[in-house]
Amino acid sequence: MSNANVKFVQDLYAAFKRRDLQTVLDGLAPEVSWGMVGRAEDVPMAGLRHGKAGAADFFRIMAETVEMTSFEPREFLAAEDKVFIWGHWSWIMRNNGRSGENDWLHVFTIRDGKVVSWRGHNDTGLLAAAYHAAPAATAKPAGKTEARKLVETLIDAFNRGDLPTIIAHFGEDCPLRETRAPELPYAGTFTGPAGAQKFFDGMLSALTPSRLDIDHWLCEGEHVVAMGSWAGTGRHTGKSFESHLALYFRVRDGKVIAFRGHDDTAVIAAALRR
Repeated sequence: MSNANVKFVQDLYAAFKRRDLQTVLDGLAPEVSWGMVGRAEDVPMAGLRHGKAGAADFFRIMAETVEMTSFEPREFLAAEDKVFIWGHWSWIMRNNGRSGENDWLHVFTIRDGKVVSWRGHNDTGLLAAAYHAAPAATAKPAGKTEARKLVETLIDAFNRGDLPTIIAHFGEDCPLRETRAPELPYAGTFTGPAGAQKFFDGMLSALTPSRLDIDHWLCEGEHVVAMGSWAGTGRHTGKSFESHLALYFRVRDGKVIAFRGHDDTAVIAAALRR
């Protein structure tokens, strides 16, 4: 049972990282006791909540309080009906731009295939100090740049398989570079809308993407860096892959004038091998 409980919790974390909160909530018992250890006056998402509605409220408040820039469950230990997970995360406070990172411990109690209790142990002193601090000197205005809005449009189009929208936003001389790995049919440098079409045709001839999630943005004028992960399967092998990625766009006058992509190409190449 311990191994099954570990796998169950790992699946919940995977759902959380791909922003599938419904799957997380479906894994909870109706009477679940859900709490991050601490006081709400120190950190808004701290405190004890009850039921699925209470857990959903926790996730809502956490998303309103912090932007997670990384989240890594690292060690799992199961004993009887409990699973202990040690991990690490980094974050930016949304109210003032203060950033930081710390280790954490999560404790799940599982009965009859459902989570009946969760306790999150964090460095609440560190989190509280960051949350109540004055705005960081480098904090940027909350509004999105026009460049980021365009990139968000392209990412939404990719997730729904709308290639014409993506292609139409590439400038005539825009260089596209992602990989030189010879096993990948979209290796090389491409130029302009025709090159973008060739790039995506090569990618989609070999891969079936299932999601592209961005969890951190860096924007400065024409420049946008979008960091997150993507996943899918090899079209002819059925093998799955998941890779962190960083996408760089340079945008001018509503067009992408430069693009570079960086991900774990070895993982993707392995998914193509029969």
